[in-house]
Amino acid sequence: MMNIVLSEDSNKIYEVKAAAAEQGYGPTLYDIVMSYIAPKYLMADRKEVSDAARKVWRFMYDNRKAEYDMLAVPEEGKWKTRDGEDIPFLNHAYRLKKKLSIYSTLVLRDKQFFANESDRNKREQMLPNIIAGIVLVLYLVFLFFMTREPELQGGDIQHAIETEQYR
Repeated sequence: MMNIVLSEDSNKIYEVKAAAAEQGYGPTLYDIVMSYIAPKYLMADRKEVSDAARKVWRFMYDNRKAEYDMLAVPEEGKWKTRDGEDIPFLNHAYRLKKKLSIYSTLVLRDKQFFANESDRNKREQMLPNIIAGIVLVLYLVFLFFMTREPELQGGDIQHAIETEQYR
């Protein structure tokens, strides 16, 4: 979940006002939002950034800078340390150079998230719940179609009228 607003400084930039994602999926959420708002940019809120959000922005800046077009934030809107130093990962607006399809993004992040042995075990523990959810949905769809009144079509309508089954 992410709440974004168009920046007061530029109509080419959105600011993240709030974001929430499962552990490890923060950058994926940001990528999906950037793909959606393209060709506009995305930047951190100018007033408040949580520790979790700082980690996401830092990760994108330190590890994936080559994947983004970046705009520097104007001097008056820059984040600074207590010593007055710029915080570079918060002082840029980001835009993906290549929009990602949601499916390929999620598959890629899924492989990264479940990369080590303990994570694969978590995935295996989650799998029965996922399968149970799919089975439940299929069962509900089956019930929906089995309990519906059949619709009359074409010649069936004329026959129903003649035999007084249709009112």
